[in-house]
Amino acid sequence: MRYVAKTTSKLTESEISGILTVLNGTFNYWGDRDTFYWKYYENPFGESLHILAYDGTEGVGSVSFWRNDIENLRSYQCVDLAVLPTHRRKNIFSKMIGVAERYLDDSYIYTFPGGYSRPGFLKLGWSVKRRMRISAQLTKVILGRHENNQPLPDEFVRWRFIKHPSTQYYFCEMNGRPYLITQRRKNIYAVGGGLSERFGLPKVNPWLMLSYDYLHIPFCIPGKGGYILENTCYKTLDNSIPSYYADTF
Repeated sequence: MRYVAKTTSKLTESEISGILTVLNGTFNYWGDRDTFYWKYYENPFGESLHILAYDGTEGVGSVSFWRNDIENLRSYQCVDLAVLPTHRRKNIFSKMIGVAERYLDDSYIYTFPGGYSRPGFLKLGWSVKRRMRISAQLTKVILGRHENNQPLPDEFVRWRFIKHPSTQYYFCEMNGRPYLITQRRKNIYAVGGGLSERFGLPKVNPWLMLSYDYLHIPFCIPGKGGYILENTCYKTLDNSIPSYYADTF
């Protein structure tokens, strides 16, 4: 096995094709070149890091550490982790993460892992920063909890949500202030935070809303939610990470 680490601007077209082959060969459909360019080349925070695993000349594994700074702290979110089904249980996951950690040892590193990858991260020494619970409450109650927070940064909103190539986002309003909303299922929405303006988003008016950002409120959905993990060997972050920083929000 051979492992290659490159920042986004150093990737060749062949390497991008290899990454997309691994991602689309692992998941039902990850996306195309437009998605890749939006996510990594248009990222206003700067360069991401990509690790590619090769078996001979065949790309069999890939992981990206997506530049996604938090509170002016240089930060990377581990995303798009994939190993082709033909090459699983060969320690490729651990090797790719290990290579990335050596490159990013001066940064804050975190992830919102799925159920399959979480045990692997914990085995590698990553720590649970927070258990994310899904709470459901009346829209006015959920939005009231966001009311005194600063709006999401405009530049981040334009790149991350307005220009997203495959996901439609929405807004709803309370007391004249718009809030970023994502649709989870039909007529089921979750809130990401306040906005400085509407950004041309479609408006929705749900009476019930989901939130992932508040731990100690009633009506959490039993057994639902996720985790935030961090690599505490390097830099740490005192505050929590808001849900809108998740790759899947």
